[in-house]
Amino acid sequence: MHGRPREQVEHLLELIGSGVGLIDLERDGDLDLFVPMGRRLLDPADSSSDRLLRNRGDGTFEDVTAGSGVADDGYGYGFGCAVGDYDNDGFDDLFVCNWGSDRLLRNRGDGTFEDVTARAGVGDDDWSTCAAFGDADGDGDLDLYVSRYFHFDLAAPPNGGRPCKFGPIEAPCGPQWEPAVPDLLWRNDGDGTFTDVSVESGIRAVRPSYGFAVTFCDPDDDGRLDLFVGNDSLPNFLFRNQGGLRFEEIAVAAGVSANIDGVDQACMGADLADYDDDGREDFVVTNFSNDYNTVYRNAGGLVFDDVTRAIGLAEASWWTLGWGTKFFDADCDGDLDYFVANGHLYPDTRGVASLEHEQLNHLFLQHDGRFELVSMQAGPGLALKNSSRGAAVGDLDGDGWLDLVVVELSAPLSILRATPQPGVHRALVELLPAADRRPIDHARVTVRAGGRTQTRRMNRAGSFASSSDPRLHFGLGAATTIDELQVRWPDGATQRFTDLPADRRVRLVRGAERPLLEELR
Repeated sequence: MHGRPREQVEHLLELIGSGVGLIDLERDGDLDLFVPMGRRLLDPADSSSDRLLRNRGDGTFEDVTAGSGVADDGYGYGFGCAVGDYDNDGFDDLFVCNWGSDRLLRNRGDGTFEDVTARAGVGDDDWSTCAAFGDADGDGDLDLYVSRYFHFDLAAPPNGGRPCKFGPIEAPCGPQWEPAVPDLLWRNDGDGTFTDVSVESGIRAVRPSYGFAVTFCDPDDDGRLDLFVGNDSLPNFLFRNQGGLRFEEIAVAAGVSANIDGVDQACMGADLADYDDDGREDFVVTNFSNDYNTVYRNAGGLVFDDVTRAIGLAEASWWTLGWGTKFFDADCDGDLDYFVANGHLYPDTRGVASLEHEQLNHLFLQHDGRFELVSMQAGPGLALKNSSRGAAVGDLDGDGWLDLVVVELSAPLSILRATPQPGVHRALVELLPAADRRPIDHARVTVRAGGRTQTRRMNRAGSFASSSDPRLHFGLGAATTIDELQVRWPDGATQRFTDLPADRRVRLVRGAERPLLEELR
């Protein structure tokens, strides 16, 4: 759905691919799909545009791009998207990362969008890759971080347009031929406009890098949102929020700038989650081939350990090139499993030992802290080889089992539906703002059921260039009751509920005395 036939590829721009955004357009309870699109750069007849697919609620989707206001008429070349309610009107909006002008699309609430880029002041014209919304200054509206790559000029491409060598093959040259473009931090001014605070916030105090994955996070659990940025070929960033919209970069000290050997990796995607149920958020990054995807376990005190080899995730990724990635509970047994969308960057990998352009996506199930690759046993959707890119996770059909949406470089979008298993229970927690409509993104929910405790953060960003289901999923295994559910809202307020039945959609309005319970389909 993105890109062009391999024999026609001329530039790196056409090989990166895009992500996908899960968004409930009209608040009908069903997740719809937004897909940024590229086009054939040297083909003036190619009018490819971003697409909007409405979930009909019966297992099918309808292309509603026409008349929706999301079509970009071939102006931008799409990569990533971020979903969030930037204007606090109760409807989620879209930010689109482009080569060419980025776009901010305001959701009118009727399934259509208004392009407010110029009015909001966020129309950067360089090469943006990924973005994330988060209330960085704690003032009650969503700010925006945008990671950027390098300045690409179609008239003067890297290395003068001449190919570079990757082993025995020739391929478009990588970013090292051009200086990196610094990332952007946009402060939401609360009146529909944004201000660039990249310099005064401290995020420009670092050497510009080739930015890809970005997500707000809170690994020290101090209630202030920090930022993790995965960079291509250069050290990753971890920006610690010092308050007052000031950030300090601490990735080297924290142990997440490189792998256990101190080697900089080529990060494509990233995710964070408490995979080991110790109450602290851990990181994972996906990397280029002939390397491994890296899991950084949070040891506390803003110190992380590269535990990839110890938990069984290093070897399987060596011959793949990982992009979108998510921790999620695929089998609803109560612990987090792990998914990676794989596909090589270069269309022709013939002659390069053990590498293929189309690759199997990887699903790992967790067992007692270690991960087992189960892709070939996980159904026909995971037995296919494609050159995959972005990936998002969400419950598309309302049954409480998490599905996967995967963007393929030169093939149709893949939708992988989970098959419910009898006797296995789950809950889907939907957090909703109070009447003041202050954002509730990055609220933290802890569930105790069946003798175990699970913690999840409402975080749409991560993966590669994608935005996932904002609802929080909890696999409960054999447990039929949630003994305790506690939510900590972004302002620090907490609520606690007990004895909730399993197999429910738990809709919780901030400050309400009790949640609304709906049976899952």
